[in-house]
Amino acid sequence: MTLKTLLRVLLTFLVLLTVLVIALPFVVGANLRKGDIEAAVRDITGYQLTIAGDMRFTLFPLGMRLTDVWLRNPAKPQQLAGAGRVSLAVTLREVIPPRVLVQALSADEVSINHFVDAQGNSPWLLPESERGGWLDGSGDGLVGVDIKRLTVRDAAIDYQSLESGERSNISGLNLESEGIWLNGTSFPVDLSFDYQAAAWVEPVPVNFRVDMEVDLDDGVLAFNNIRFNVTPLVLEGDVSIADLNDVPRFEGRIGSNEFDLAGLLETLGMREPPPEFVGVGDGDAGEPRAPMRLQARFEGDGETGVVSSLAAAMGDMNFIGE
Repeated sequence: MTLKTLLRVLLTFLVLLTVLVIALPFVVGANLRKGDIEAAVRDITGYQLTIAGDMRFTLFPLGMRLTDVWLRNPAKPQQLAGAGRVSLAVTLREVIPPRVLVQALSADEVSINHFVDAQGNSPWLLPESERGGWLDGSGDGLVGVDIKRLTVRDAAIDYQSLESGERSNISGLNLESEGIWLNGTSFPVDLSFDYQAAAWVEPVPVNFRVDMEVDLDDGVLAFNNIRFNVTPLVLEGDVSIADLNDVPRFEGRIGSNEFDLAGLLETLGMREPPPEFVGVGDGDAGEPRAPMRLQARFEGDGETGVVSSLAAAMGDMNFIGE
């Protein structure tokens, strides 16, 4: 599973959690039923929500707690995602136009399935006839949402592609974020999980932290102060994406710490890395392996990407490309 695929799956799931937030202030009433929430999610997104467990809600503050929640594409038999528990508390700050402040939104024991068939199709893709008003574009700008605190605990993502033959799994995923304002204001995101490809003996711990800026009106998305850690590698940098509402363009820079390449390969499951990757030394017994360091700048659009500069160093060897 590529980082792009992971981000796409996570963002889709978070969008659907947000739909619960959007629906809540408009369906809560004295005779609230599970079917009201399920119907609201179906109308807005086109996805079918099933609340198999309990549903409790409060009026002060306006909030809800759901257990055993499942989501699927109405045109497909597979379950797309589920959560053991979803809790949220919201405040309707403005009525015209509607704007919701989420005091707290959390999802626990989350499971997400991302399957791609031999033709490259995914059950996450809804047929046009099933798409709700929000996802087909007719509901753009209907409701504004700001999130004070977002928490996802103990999530798992299973990815399988019959098209590429790839199979991978993410477990123990935890996500924390505060102050998510979609007006260009920076907010932190902390993400950690264990990643395992089909050929790996053991899962690999991954930690990711970033300060994000999202401005949907201007079509701008920025990932600042990125810190991505897979022992012994640490990557740091910034990535910005512009013109999200037209033809997206991106640019960024990334750099690493001084890391042991052989140690990284061992972390990724290569117990006996090729000799050319074990480092540079003087050949003496016990000589420590020389560390490696990377620096790169890149840019592109939705169709192409270019590495505008690349620098790598390992021991006495240096490589610089433009």
